[in-house]
Amino acid sequence: GAGHLVARLSGDEFVVLVDSGRAGSADGSAELLRVAEQALDALRRPVLVGPHRIVVSASVGVAAQGDGGSGSAELMKAADTTLQWAKKDGRNRMARFDAERHRAAVARFELSARMPAALEAGEFVLDYQPLVRLADERVVGVEALVRWQQPGGDRVGPDVFIPVAEETGLIVPLGRWVLAEACRQAVRWRADNPGTELFVSVNVAARQVREPGIVEDVACILADTGWPAHALQLELTESDLMGTTGEPLEALHALAAMG
Repeated sequence: GAGHLVARLSGDEFVVLVDSGRAGSADGSAELLRVAEQALDALRRPVLVGPHRIVVSASVGVAAQGDGGSGSAELMKAADTTLQWAKKDGRNRMARFDAERHRAAVARFELSARMPAALEAGEFVLDYQPLVRLADERVVGVEALVRWQQPGGDRVGPDVFIPVAEETGLIVPLGRWVLAEACRQAVRWRADNPGTELFVSVNVAARQVREPGIVEDVACILADTGWPAHALQLELTESDLMGTTGEPLEALHALAAMG
């Protein structure tokens, strides 16, 4: 009792409109999922082109009336958003619109849009975690940890904004600021406590190491702040180092050569 309208949106994207009076009901949702599965099954069948056996697949985003809003434009946007989820989750699959995931995605987008201005406004701050030598329980260093102090007083943790900064590329200027600020603060500590030996540890993202100017950035920050290279530790995770070759590896060797 339902009609299906198929239209081409772009080179490899199509929209299927399932017109059903049961939209939004359990039966209507089941019908939507059946249509999506039929499309996936049809495209998974191998295609013979001369002597070649070609296998293709598709990703499908499923949205029902009311998902994302009340109008047809909102429905199309919800379907496209859900299609991107299916692609991100591994392709060759179907994803169903999820209101909670959608809200989280919108919040993430808003966060990424506000971050550049927040960096300019000085909303990012550093906390320092002491590094203690167990032999004599002396503080021998500190690890600089970046936090986002929003004007309203709320703090955004790095587990939230660092992945966004890496995706948008803001991790490069943010990482540069963190390194410079940590070195400036360490110089002040050393001036207030003459004779105290202290090293500073700063986390570096894989995206930063891949930047052509990373070595020059570090050298300039050390020169500008007066902090010695041997008292700076750059910290990378194992996953960031896996498969690092070419220019990033050369940059790591050059940084190590600085001391």
